[in-house]
Amino acid sequence: MINANPDIERLRFLVKVVQRETKHLQTTDQRLFELNFLQSLSIAKFIRRETAFMLSMLVLSAIFRYECQKILVSFLLAILL
Repeated sequence: MINANPDIERLRFLVKVVQRETKHLQTTDQRLFELNFLQSLSIAKFIRRETAFMLSMLVLSAIFRYECQKILVSFLLAILL
């Protein structure tokens, strides 16, 4: 291209580089891993979310048991005393 803006030519070059790198990463990902990288990230995120949920449920159940024991002890003390 004659008298082309050097910034536009540089941008076109960089777009081609990014496209080639994207294609390379996708094919490498497909060759090396059963799941692609984005799927792996989403699964890991889901597992962390589920783990956090389960831990919060365990904490809540422990608190509930403790509170129930306190209430039961208070009730029994009131009856016995």
